[in-house]
Amino acid sequence: MTHVETTATIDQPAMRPRLGFHVTNRCQRDCDHCLRDPSQAPVDLRLDVAAMAIAFGRAEFDTTHVSLTGGEPTLHPEFVGLIDLVAGAGMTWDMVTNGERFAEVLAHLDEVPSRVTALRSLSLSMDGATEATHDGIRGPGSFRAVMAAASICAVRGIPFGLQMTIHRRNVDELERLGLDAALLGAKHVSFAMMQPTGTALDQELALSPDEWRQVHHRIERLASVLRITVVAPEGHFRATVEPLCGPLRGETIHVD
Repeated sequence: MTHVETTATIDQPAMRPRLGFHVTNRCQRDCDHCLRDPSQAPVDLRLDVAAMAIAFGRAEFDTTHVSLTGGEPTLHPEFVGLIDLVAGAGMTWDMVTNGERFAEVLAHLDEVPSRVTALRSLSLSMDGATEATHDGIRGPGSFRAVMAAASICAVRGIPFGLQMTIHRRNVDELERLGLDAALLGAKHVSFAMMQPTGTALDQELALSPDEWRQVHHRIERLASVLRITVVAPEGHFRATVEPLCGPLRGETIHVD
């Protein structure tokens, strides 16, 4: 039996929306498929806005969980303060990260136990099953940083998953990445569709509609043999017409 999830949120209780914080557009990398414009001045989510959103989510929807995305969330100038807001409200959190600052950030989180105990899971961005492919997309040294973060999670018992953005340069490594995720002890593996970036790279990286359908069939077959959760986020082909994204389904209160 396949177990393809249609959203990257795999632990959130049903009918209780999570808060989705777009924390910052800062990042150490300039990945070929990224929508972030590195020429723009960085913008960070203010802590007072985050605090108001947490209070609203708690009061109106009994929200208990916050998801952090970016950019690279750990580059937020007050990242630890943001985690203290979440943990202080008795909520849990997860994060999408490139893993490059994970050891450093974890040392700060360890200073207050509630910061780590509130951490539900990490999604580590890995865009190739080989170092050459991943670093060719994200830059030298990035593959080893992800592997180091995954190793720390495995040793510390922190639930984690791998998250791949699929395009022409890495599509042939889809199955291998899923197997690697299972062997590393990941709880889930996610295969996102690349979105158009508006740059000259789009033509090089794009897949045709027929190719995308084949990708989704491959993800379904992979899910039938892996014992970890396989995630196919928004954008993949669906035979249904219901709203596909978290905010429209009422699963996410997005704060940008």
